[in-house]
This record gives sequence, structure tokens and C-alpha cells, in this order.
Amino acid sequence: SGYPYATNLVGGGSNRPATYQALSQAAIQEGIVALMNMKNKLGLKMAVNPKRLIISPKHKFDASILLHSAYYPSGAAASGQVGGAFAINPLQGILDLTVSRFVFDHNGVADGTSKAWYILDDTKPFFVVQVREAAAVEQEAVNSGQSFERDIIRFKGYTRCNADFIDPRFVYQGND
Repeated sequence: SGYPYATNLVGGGSNRPATYQALSQAAIQEGIVALMNMKNKLGLKMAVNPKRLIISPKHKFDASILLHSAYYPSGAAASGQVGGAFAINPLQGILDLTVSRFVFDHNGVADGTSKAWYILDDTKPFFVVQVREAAAVEQEAVNSGQSFERDIIRFKGYTRCNADFIDPRFVYQGND
């Protein structure tokens, strides 16, 4: 029911967490590790190199802080722990950020307030949009309606496309 996102893909690996998470440093790191441990259907490790974070405008400022701040963005840790005060930001420069107003929420609405976020390897074609019929221009019936009564020449254009996932193992859905 959740295709193409699953916690246990054939062969191994997962492209979503067991429970969806809010956008955070720990969640991003979990997504990167999951993608880098992705396995194909035979159970062999794949060359997945996450490079991009896709978010809606709702998370634009949070993601900018997580990905671009010079210091550890999640606050100071206890002494002796990774990420103490003034530690470098481990996420800085790892992912490129794409903010899209067309990120859908779990209801299928793209209104700019979606909490969904995705990490992906944008060098691999995991999703494709194919043009089934090239754009065509067709004259509407000249012997009926306004075309006949007012001697108007009207045209309409159309095309057919199809879109689907090729292999969802190159994208990680952190939240829906």
C-alpha cells in the first residue's frame, strides 16, 4: 500500500524509516546511512550516493540551518560526546537543498505546507516521465459550433505522458 516506500525491500535495505520522523539532524543522518546500505534484489550492496534533500517551503528555514550552519545545528552535547559546543556541522556540504512547492502531503495535496521530505541520489534515474505521444495540434471541427457560425479557426493541442518509478532504491522518504 505504501509503494514505492518500504521498510523491507526485496533483497534488503529500506527507503523509509519504521516510523516517519520530523526533519532533524538525526533523521537526515539515518536516511543517508539507509541509502548507503541499500541492497539490490540479489542482496548485493548498491552504489547509492545521497546528494539531495527535497522539501516543501514549510521546512525551508529548518533545512537551511541543518545543512548550512557552521556549527553543530542540534545543540551542545554532554562532555565527551560527539557534537559538543562549537563542534563542526557534519551535514554541512553533504546534501544539496531543493525547495519545491510541489511536494505532496499524505493527503495528496501540494499546498506548500507538506511535512514530507526526501533524500535521494539525483545521479540515478529512479523516476521517469515518458512522452507517449508527441505534442500535436489539431484543428477543431470547422463545420460546427463557433467555427461554422463566425468563420473562426480554432486549434487544440494535446500530448500523452506516463510517469512511474524505475527503481525506488535511490530515494528515501523521511516523512509523508
